[in-house]
Amino acid sequence: VIEEVLCGLLGKFGKIRPVILVIEDVQWMDVQGLSALKSFFRILEGQVFCVATCRSEHVERMESVFATVTDKADATWLEIHVFAREDVIRFSSLVLPPDKVKPEIQAKLVEYTNGNALFLTECIKLIQLGQDIAILSPKLQNVINARIRQLSPNNLKVLEVVSAFIRDATYDTIVNVCGLNELELVEAVDEILHKKLLIEIQSPDGNELSYKFTHILIRDYIYSKMSSLRQTMIHQRIAAYLEKKMSSDRKARDLYSEVLHHYAKARHKLKVLEYMTKLAERFSSPHYEMYPVVNDDAQPGGGNSITDRLQITNYLQEIGSLLAALPQEMTGEEPISRYKAAYLEMLGRYRIWRGEHFAGLKVIHELLRLAAAKEYNDYLIKGYQQVAYFGIETGRHKLVAAFAGKLLHTATELTLKEKMATALRLRGYARAMQGDFDLAEEDYRQSIKLFRRLSDQGKYANSLGAAYSYIGDLRRSKGNFAEALQYYEKAIHLYNDNNISEALSIICINAGTMSFELGDYEIADKHFAKALRISEQFGGQMGFWCCRSHAILHCIAALIAVRHGNPEKALSDLKQAKDFVENHHDGIIAGFILRTKIEISARMIGDTNIANVFAAYVPLATEDYHRQYKAILGKHGSIYQMKRLENRALLQ
Repeated sequence: VIEEVLCGLLGKFGKIRPVILVIEDVQWMDVQGLSALKSFFRILEGQVFCVATCRSEHVERMESVFATVTDKADATWLEIHVFAREDVIRFSSLVLPPDKVKPEIQAKLVEYTNGNALFLTECIKLIQLGQDIAILSPKLQNVINARIRQLSPNNLKVLEVVSAFIRDATYDTIVNVCGLNELELVEAVDEILHKKLLIEIQSPDGNELSYKFTHILIRDYIYSKMSSLRQTMIHQRIAAYLEKKMSSDRKARDLYSEVLHHYAKARHKLKVLEYMTKLAERFSSPHYEMYPVVNDDAQPGGGNSITDRLQITNYLQEIGSLLAALPQEMTGEEPISRYKAAYLEMLGRYRIWRGEHFAGLKVIHELLRLAAAKEYNDYLIKGYQQVAYFGIETGRHKLVAAFAGKLLHTATELTLKEKMATALRLRGYARAMQGDFDLAEEDYRQSIKLFRRLSDQGKYANSLGAAYSYIGDLRRSKGNFAEALQYYEKAIHLYNDNNISEALSIICINAGTMSFELGDYEIADKHFAKALRISEQFGGQMGFWCCRSHAILHCIAALIAVRHGNPEKALSDLKQAKDFVENHHDGIIAGFILRTKIEISARMIGDTNIANVFAAYVPLATEDYHRQYKAILGKHGSIYQMKRLENRALLQ
């Protein structure tokens, strides 16, 4: 009836004068609309001229459809292309208030609108009103709703499943979640693709298809129209399927974050705790101890970017909150006790790594009590290692020796050769701290021998590098700098570009220090430059031991600079070293700074340029710095350093 009334009215207009009909976005016309249009053209044959606009992505579909409708009329259409990214940015710069023209807002406009003119103008209006563009305007809701109303129940099921994903949904996941048989699913997907609601993406290897919405706003609308119960059910199904996929496909191990997202949306607290813990372990394992064994699940470079290092703090906070929120009667049950043990180990390790030594030790003691009560031998071993690392970083050789012994005893009982090798290395370090260099080297070489007997050599490159680096330390303590350098360079060789870590940065600094002591400043600069390049990846997120090594680097860089006649750079480096002492009150670095000041103060006597630059920063006489340095060496130095000071060999 509506078609007849409309055609009748337009027919009367057509008898008075020719009619020009303009149709915007003809691709959205449904079957009823196209039928009415065809009737109108038949009635007014020769008296109507039609101009239609069509989005470029729908032209192929509409050409054949529109040709049958307009065979009785003169008609043409205009192909409307979406705005390119640059056009969206330029348009938003022209129409938005200056305080709203921000890169993050423009990036969001590009992402949400995909260059669609209608979506873009409506989102611009929302921004001008100070509203979130993720909240659809009434006009956009009407437009999207008109498109969704035409969908079959099966089409809607598919779209609901895809809308639950952050990015795209694989075909296999849709098959396993939406409940349709494969024939029904293929028909639904074909129709949805035909309507340009989804786009199909092929994986680089061509083995997998996935789908995502053409516009985020459409995805958000469909998701918002589901009941909370339905959303929960879909997320639960997706998480369960991805979890099953991870257990059978090693390549799917990188799905942890997706599984976590879906269980979080399904409000499954226990599963959220499980995957939050797994993710935290994955990112913390590669770097929150000095010479870690590479985690089997860790991706190349995982955990070493500044983003990953900041992320671990968020994970630890979330896990702590989840554990605190669990009912009291659940906290002692399995597997929650294991999640708590994992949390305590990561938190204690993180705090020790950051230089919050006693706060970390307190957490590790809690871990050891829990692990002993529950007979978690793996966490007992991890706890022993962390107490030993605490002892190394705080100069407590008795503590290192005691817990290296506990670690060796437990690892031997359980026949864990990897941990036995680690325990021998730690015991060797304790002996070196006490001056028993021969016994220390014996332990280091036994550790190397054990690691070399293990099958996966690449997995233990860090551990082998640690042992060789520690042997280098022994040679350095005896004043055998050339031999020490050989061991440091041997340790560096065990690393590669895909195994970037703080340990490698530290060993490069050790090698640079030995090159400096040997008078080869060019090689020293190369090692230092590599150490700095590595550390740039970490931003300000470096551990205590790495920060200490960089303070040493800056002390030596200051000496090289002053010897090369660049006192301004020397002053800058020396100030950076002092920052570490002020933050950590570290006696070792205080000694290095005094050593640097000894030479600078001596050079100030005969060089007015150096004297002017350092007048305020190095105000004391050389002998005063000697006395202070000797006092610190009495607490922290080696026998070799004491002899060298007595011979005044530092003044070169």
